[in-house]
Amino acid sequence: MFRIRKITDSIPDRTVRDLYRKNRPVFSHLQPGGRFDTDSLAFDRDAFYQVMKRNGYFEFYRQYINFAYDSTFNSSVVDLTLIIDNPADRASHPTFSINNTLITISTAGGRTTGVADTTVVDSQFTFVDYSHRFKPHPVVDYIFQTKGDLYNSDMQTVTTSRLSELNVFRNVPNPTYIKTADSTNRLNTVINMIPLKQMSDRVEGEFLFSGGRYGYNIGNTFTNRNMFKKAVTLQVKLNMSILYSNDRNSINKRGVENRDFKVGANLIYPWIVTPFNLAKPGKYGVPHTTFSSNYSLYFQKGLVERTSLVNSVTYDFLEQANKVHSVTPIDIEFSKGTLDPVAGRNC
Repeated sequence: MFRIRKITDSIPDRTVRDLYRKNRPVFSHLQPGGRFDTDSLAFDRDAFYQVMKRNGYFEFYRQYINFAYDSTFNSSVVDLTLIIDNPADRASHPTFSINNTLITISTAGGRTTGVADTTVVDSQFTFVDYSHRFKPHPVVDYIFQTKGDLYNSDMQTVTTSRLSELNVFRNVPNPTYIKTADSTNRLNTVINMIPLKQMSDRVEGEFLFSGGRYGYNIGNTFTNRNMFKKAVTLQVKLNMSILYSNDRNSINKRGVENRDFKVGANLIYPWIVTPFNLAKPGKYGVPHTTFSSNYSLYFQKGLVERTSLVNSVTYDFLEQANKVHSVTPIDIEFSKGTLDPVAGRNC
């Protein structure tokens, strides 16, 4: 087993050299005195490749990174040198910045034919919608690389993740980048997406049998994923459950043991709805504002009848990737219960 005696680098590009030396203590598995193995070499190569991609080096490739090692000391040690070559015919590695962004939304079938709704936003986003279902801002708000920013592969991934979390697109591939025709090292971004079907309806049912009693539970959920053309979700849920007594041969109203009826609606916005001008908290996940209203009616034979109406506003957002907040500043509930007179006398 060989151990590393000394680590050096040979990087002619001064900016890249400074970037490597600054970040090496954070990611490197190669340390003097440590074991020499090819897995650690591959890890360091890939880790610094990602560092370069996060700092504007769009045309940087892993093949530029190589290692040279000298093991001629006859004492099971090696001297290791990291080499980062410059591109052919260039004195340094170029960095790239973002120019304009083209966003294309096809029809649900993936077609981009016919007349499209075309809008230019902020003189940098060209929004082309062949489905005629979307307004630009819900999509543009979750594009995390804007004009003038250095190319950053992490922001590319974040953009793809947030657009997917809007839950209105069936396919959100990674953005593609096209170099401008001039020599300014700028990239035009292209994002092509296919929308999901706008509406869905789900019906559920089950038969209940418990303790000599039987009944059924029926539920229906209607979903519109794109209200107001802004990726706002409307959910309407209905549920009815009835349990009958088994002491009669026929099913009638007098045989109802208990009954539970619920209806509710949720309107979910993929941003924080507030009168205040807050920073967009979408780096770690799409925030949501939920306006909810639910009504329920419950009846149990010989005991109680209860009605309730609940209205609430809830904010859900992520402070960090593993830290989620849910805040309900408004929660108004009205409930009314009627106790059966016979049950009341027996209490």
